[in-house]
Amino acid sequence: MEWIPTAGLLRWISALAQQISDYLQPEQRLVKRVVRICKAHGIERTQICRIFHHHNFTPTSFSSVNDAKQLITAKFVDELADLFNIERNWLEGSEVILPKNNSAQK
Repeated sequence: MEWIPTAGLLRWISALAQQISDYLQPEQRLVKRVVRICKAHGIERTQICRIFHHHNFTPTSFSSVNDAKQLITAKFVDELADLFNIERNWLEGSEVILPKNNSAQK
């Protein structure tokens, strides 16, 4: 009898391969998290250029990971983290997701 992998197993293997790829290529993880946080706030990839117009992004700047990773600067990461009140460390690859610690919230 031959063993045939199920669709669920194949999805799991694909997700695991993606996690390994992200771990080995942190700049890809950074781009994906930038896009993810923007989408979570209703900003599509093509709209990022309007929000951060002073960075000279174009509507296609975030169309692929390879294009975007060349454009992301430390200043952009700082601005994004401040705008959405998230830790820069998370954007840069940390697995711990914590909101920024603002002294005004204490």
